[in-house]
Amino acid sequence: MVEATIRMIDGNVPVTTVWASRGKAARAEPVSALYEQGKVHHIGTFPQLEDQMCAFTTDFDRARAGYSPDRLDALVWGLTELLVEPMPQWGIFEYTRQCAEAIRGPTPSPPQPEYAIGCVEWQRPQQQTGAER
Repeated sequence: MVEATIRMIDGNVPVTTVWASRGKAARAEPVSALYEQGKVHHIGTFPQLEDQMCAFTTDFDRARAGYSPDRLDALVWGLTELLVEPMPQWGIFEYTRQCAEAIRGPTPSPPQPEYAIGCVEWQRPQQQTGAER
Protein backbone atom coordinates (compact mmCIF):
# COMPACT_ATOMS: atom_id res chain seq x y z
CA MET A 1 0.00 0.00 0.00
CA VAL A 2 2.76 2.47 0.90
CA GLU A 3 4.73 1.67 -2.24
CA ALA A 4 1.63 2.14 -4.41
CA THR A 5 0.95 5.52 -2.81
CA ILE A 6 4.55 6.67 -3.38
CA ARG A 7 4.46 5.46 -7.00
CA MET A 8 1.24 7.44 -7.62
CA ILE A 9 2.96 10.63 -6.50
CA ASP A 10 6.33 10.05 -8.18
CA GLY A 11 7.16 6.89 -10.11
CA ASN A 12 10.89 7.67 -10.10
CA VAL A 13 11.34 7.50 -6.34
CA PRO A 14 13.42 4.45 -5.39
CA VAL A 15 11.50 2.16 -3.06
CA THR A 16 12.96 -0.88 -1.33
CA THR A 17 10.44 -3.25 0.18
CA VAL A 18 11.60 -5.24 3.18
CA TRP A 19 10.39 -8.34 5.00
CA ALA A 20 11.26 -9.09 8.58
CA SER A 21 13.07 -12.38 9.02
CA ARG A 22 13.93 -11.67 12.66
CA GLY A 23 12.16 -10.01 15.57
CA LYS A 24 12.24 -6.27 16.21
CA ALA A 25 14.64 -6.59 19.14
CA ALA A 26 17.16 -8.56 17.08
CA ARG A 27 16.91 -6.07 14.18
CA ALA A 28 17.34 -3.13 16.55
CA GLU A 29 20.57 -4.38 18.22
CA PRO A 30 23.03 -3.14 15.55
CA VAL A 31 21.28 0.23 15.40
CA SER A 32 21.33 0.47 19.19
CA ALA A 33 25.10 -0.07 19.07
CA LEU A 34 25.42 2.85 16.64
CA TYR A 35 23.61 5.09 19.12
CA GLU A 36 25.90 3.90 21.94
CA GLN A 37 28.96 4.72 19.82
CA GLY A 38 27.64 8.24 19.21
CA LYS A 39 27.34 7.65 15.46
CA VAL A 40 23.64 8.59 15.34
CA HIS A 41 21.92 11.69 16.64
CA HIS A 42 18.67 13.46 15.83
CA ILE A 43 18.18 17.04 14.78
CA GLY A 44 14.89 18.34 16.07
CA THR A 45 12.45 16.68 18.43
CA PHE A 46 10.46 13.55 17.78
CA PRO A 47 8.42 12.95 20.93
CA GLN A 48 6.47 9.87 19.73
CA LEU A 49 9.62 8.23 18.37
CA GLU A 50 11.55 9.02 21.57
CA ASP A 51 8.73 7.56 23.67
CA GLN A 52 8.83 4.35 21.62
CA MET A 53 12.63 4.19 21.85
CA CYS A 54 12.53 4.57 25.65
CA ALA A 55 9.74 2.02 26.09
CA PHE A 56 11.22 -0.63 23.79
CA THR A 57 13.07 -3.44 25.55
CA THR A 58 13.86 -7.04 24.68
CA ASP A 59 10.72 -8.16 26.54
CA PHE A 60 8.43 -5.56 24.88
CA ASP A 61 4.90 -6.95 24.44
CA ARG A 62 2.85 -4.96 21.95
CA ALA A 63 -0.40 -6.57 23.13
CA ARG A 64 0.26 -5.42 26.70
CA ALA A 65 1.52 -2.00 25.53
CA GLY A 66 -1.47 -1.53 23.23
CA TYR A 67 0.61 -0.48 20.23
CA SER A 68 3.40 -1.64 17.94
CA PRO A 69 6.51 0.57 17.89
CA ASP A 70 6.04 1.55 14.24
CA ARG A 71 8.19 4.68 14.34
CA LEU A 72 11.02 2.79 16.00
CA ASP A 73 10.73 -0.02 13.46
CA ALA A 74 10.90 2.46 10.55
CA LEU A 75 13.95 4.11 12.15
CA VAL A 76 15.67 0.72 12.53
CA TRP A 77 14.99 -0.24 8.89
CA GLY A 78 16.21 3.14 7.63
CA LEU A 79 19.38 3.25 9.72
CA THR A 80 20.12 -0.38 8.89
CA GLU A 81 19.97 0.47 5.20
CA LEU A 82 22.14 3.56 5.61
CA LEU A 83 24.68 2.66 8.28
CA VAL A 84 24.83 -1.00 9.20
CA GLU A 85 27.35 -3.05 7.22
CA PRO A 86 25.55 -6.10 5.82
CA MET A 87 26.88 -9.51 6.69
CA PRO A 88 26.97 -12.03 3.84
CA GLN A 89 24.35 -14.78 3.96
CA TRP A 90 22.41 -12.82 6.59
CA GLY A 91 18.63 -12.40 6.52
CA ILE A 92 17.17 -9.55 4.51
CA PHE A 93 20.55 -8.50 3.14
CA GLU A 94 21.06 -11.85 1.41
CA TYR A 95 17.48 -11.81 0.15
CA THR A 96 17.94 -8.26 -1.22
CA ARG A 97 21.22 -9.26 -2.88
CA GLN A 98 19.54 -12.23 -4.54
CA CYS A 99 16.66 -10.06 -5.79
CA ALA A 100 19.08 -7.46 -7.18
CA GLU A 101 21.11 -10.18 -8.91
CA ALA A 102 17.94 -11.62 -10.43
CA ILE A 103 17.05 -8.20 -11.82
CA ARG A 104 20.55 -7.33 -13.06
CA GLY A 105 21.57 -10.83 -14.03
CA PRO A 106 24.79 -12.53 -12.94
CA THR A 107 27.88 -10.42 -12.51
CA PRO A 108 29.79 -10.50 -15.79
CA SER A 109 33.38 -11.66 -15.79
CA PRO A 110 35.95 -8.95 -16.53
CA PRO A 111 36.81 -8.58 -20.20
CA GLN A 112 39.85 -10.50 -21.41
CA PRO A 113 42.59 -8.40 -22.98
CA GLU A 114 43.08 -8.64 -26.70
CA TYR A 115 46.58 -8.24 -28.04
CA ALA A 116 47.85 -7.52 -31.53
CA ILE A 117 49.32 -10.52 -33.28
CA GLY A 118 53.08 -10.54 -32.97
CA CYS A 119 53.36 -8.28 -29.90
CA VAL A 120 55.15 -9.49 -26.74
CA GLU A 121 51.93 -9.79 -24.76
CA TRP A 122 50.38 -11.91 -27.51
CA GLN A 123 53.25 -14.38 -27.36
CA ARG A 124 53.01 -14.96 -23.60
CA PRO A 125 49.51 -16.49 -23.63
CA GLN A 126 50.50 -18.67 -26.57
CA GLN A 127 53.60 -19.93 -24.74
CA GLN A 128 51.59 -20.66 -21.56
CA THR A 129 48.98 -22.52 -23.55
CA GLY A 130 51.66 -24.60 -25.24
CA ALA A 131 53.36 -25.40 -21.92
CA GLU A 132 50.09 -26.50 -20.35
CA ARG A 133 49.40 -29.00 -23.12
